[in-house]
Amino acid sequence: SMGGHIILLMGLNNECCPLSWCANKIKRVVRSTIAAEALSLQEGLEDAIYHQELINQILQIPFKIPIIAYVDNHSVVEALESTKQVDDKRLRIDLSAIKESMIKNEIQSIKWCPGDLQLANPLTKKGAQCHLLLHTIQKGKIKF
Repeated sequence: SMGGHIILLMGLNNECCPLSWCANKIKRVVRSTIAAEALSLQEGLEDAIYHQELINQILQIPFKIPIIAYVDNHSVVEALESTKQVDDKRLRIDLSAIKESMIKNEIQSIKWCPGDLQLANPLTKKGAQCHLLLHTIQKGKIKF
């Protein structure tokens, strides 16, 4: 399975600047789409937390820049919001790590977005529409 993410620094009026992107194989073999999406999300969140800390140290900001993640797999969002555990025991550990980051306020929220609006799709899916990603990079504005 492939995973990909894009880290954007958002400003006012949906202005943004790409900080980082990644597209590669997921680090372990997974048995389900939800596991692949959750592992990709976890990697993207780790990257975002790293950039958050880096920016805070450079600019000496007294508050943490909020991290909002968008994922196009509704099952991942449901699993993170639910108290019911998923069947895959290894996935439980990964989801618990993400939940812990949310409890610690390292991550503000994780939201679902439709697949056709997911900016990272062109990084991992052959034939995915790339016009939204190109617009975002060229214009410095994101369409929601």
